[in-house]
Amino acid sequence: MALEEYPIGKAIINLVTAHRQVTTAKIAQLGLHAGQDLILLTLLEQDGQSQNALVQQLRLNHSAVAKSVARMQKNDLVRTRKSTADKRVTLVFLTAKGRDLAHQAQQIWANVEAIAFTGLDAADRQAFSRIMTTVQQNFETHATTPPKEC
Repeated sequence: MALEEYPIGKAIINLVTAHRQVTTAKIAQLGLHAGQDLILLTLLEQDGQSQNALVQQLRLNHSAVAKSVARMQKNDLVRTRKSTADKRVTLVFLTAKGRDLAHQAQQIWANVEAIAFTGLDAADRQAFSRIMTTVQQNFETHATTPPKEC
């Protein structure tokens, strides 16, 4: 049984691997570990989110987010505090350094997006996005495992 027998699966794996390689290499130049850029970007969009909200939005497990947030806190990228409404909830906020790196990560993601769509017109981009969303939803309908770690 060769992977060539499953051209769609092979294409998805190759696409995800290539995207991760390009993105991770560029993000590493900022001194960030894989996944930290996603946390920064999510907080840039809405600062002061709970760790559980980050888990849900990023589709990661709680342990992965907690470890990343702790590491980011040590590097002065984020700060945490307990919610005044519910002391069990930990809220995560960007620091000035984290906000600066989030803006740099935003530029990297824009550049990676441009690389991905080189040679495709607007119609192709829309079709690709629509098809990938449908495939993702198909997988999510049948998913039985918890989100993975970053």
